[in-house]
Amino acid sequence: MSRQYAVIGLGYFGMTVALELVRQDHEVLGIDHDEGRVDSLANQLTHTVIADPKDERALDELDLHRFDAVLIDLDTIESSILCAMHVSGRKVQELWVRALSDDHYKLLEHLGVNHIVYPEHDQGIHVA
Repeated sequence: MSRQYAVIGLGYFGMTVALELVRQDHEVLGIDHDEGRVDSLANQLTHTVIADPKDERALDELDLHRFDAVLIDLDTIESSILCAMHVSGRKVQELWVRALSDDHYKLLEHLGVNHIVYPEHDQGIHVA
């Protein structure tokens, strides 16, 4: 069954998740403020958009509530928190956010994010 996902932030982690979802035959909207990142994935993802993930109005225009899940992978804690705050107010079905530090993780928990992904922490435990 094909699902619809939005990936906000097309850095290495976000891009990897987006491409894997497409490989699994899901529809993916890729969103990033960096035109180069968006252009490099335009032919591989279902849809791509250049938008500022901190801009509440830009996020409104994307109708994120219609997606099965939204993943946020942004490069700074401030950008990630602002985006997560705006997206969580849009009644998305599932919200996934990549944490960048222990404090970032705590802030995301406080915001009520459904799923927090902390790859560096999780892999460190796995490797040990």
